[in-house]
Amino acid sequence: MPAENAAPRTNLLVTSAEALAAAIHTAAGAVTVDAALIPKPASRRGATPAPLALSRPLHMRIAIDRRLGFEASLDETIHPAVVAVLLGGVDRPQDVRDADVALRRREMRTGLEPGTVRLVCEVGSALALRALPGMIVAVDRHSAVALNTDALAADLALPGPPGNHLALLEHAMAEVAISARVARLPWLLLAPTLDVGARSMLATRAHAHGAAGVYITGEPEAAGFNSLFSS
Repeated sequence: MPAENAAPRTNLLVTSAEALAAAIHTAAGAVTVDAALIPKPASRRGATPAPLALSRPLHMRIAIDRRLGFEASLDETIHPAVVAVLLGGVDRPQDVRDADVALRRREMRTGLEPGTVRLVCEVGSALALRALPGMIVAVDRHSAVALNTDALAADLALPGPPGNHLALLEHAMAEVAISARVARLPWLLLAPTLDVGARSMLATRAHAHGAAGVYITGEPEAAGFNSLFSS
């Protein structure tokens, strides 16, 4: 069983080049950038990596495309600054094993020690929620679990704003909290498509269920959520 992990209270989710430039001096504890936005080294072996002037740990978000397969979906040269991958689209233990192998190959290509890049599983479907305990024990690369309540609500075809189905989302939070606690992993709230008010409401409920932090989409959220998750 892995040792206790620490997770940032806030993790700034970056999906545009403009937001990446603005993230240089963020107050968030980490920055998660869409894989397409991360500058690539000059060669596949990473001899001359492009600079990333961030003051916080850098994570990379990748959504697995099953039509392409894991190797193609993860066919990104991992920048040496990346410390973790937020991996969406996984919903069974074999998915996590395949991702671990693909990441290991890319670590070796860039001269990183295997296992250096940590894994944050993004739970965004009913299948993923049920399979989470098995996915956690499948590999030893995990550093946290992220519950994507937006994706889960879409998968379950839940209508309207999250307040309309809060009981179900809190049930999912409880399941993730239990699975993460058994594995001694922190869990995080991910609700990227909500407005700040709706995300704040869900973050408060996630905090009550033991979440270690939340993904944010703008700098104004950082101070408030840093305060919430420090209590």
